[in-house]
Amino acid sequence: SEMRRVLRPGGRAAIVCWPEPHRLRLMTLVRESLQAVAPDFPLPDVTPAWARLAGEPALRAALEAAGFTGIEVITLNCTQEIASPEAYWHDFTSSVPPLAFLFTRLGPERTAAVGRAYMKALADSSAGGVPTLTVEACLGLGTA
Repeated sequence: SEMRRVLRPGGRAAIVCWPEPHRLRLMTLVRESLQAVAPDFPLPDVTPAWARLAGEPALRAALEAAGFTGIEVITLNCTQEIASPEAYWHDFTSSVPPLAFLFTRLGPERTAAVGRAYMKALADSSAGGVPTLTVEACLGLGTA
């Protein structure tokens, strides 16, 4: 609704959303790595705000409810090659606000241990090649 409000009439909005966390391999690896390193650490049991738009029907409904017209929702399947798991882990944990908050609570030593477990899981899943993560993304387009 806020995006719609600030756009000029005829302005276009684009929103990308990802599947629910349990369907995102990268989030499954984070959860598994956290549980292996810090089984006592309480994980959030609430659906993250970004996951509330997961999937084409939810994204389309949100755009319609906000008053957008000419709505298109495109589902894409993308594969990301992770040439440097270390750089990927650093960028991932520092650029995703909910994860940055989670890892701040976990502390630097256990966060580093979770990162090592995560990178090992990535390497183990790649059979000696470049690790990859495949994800479905929905791109929602609408006109104000």
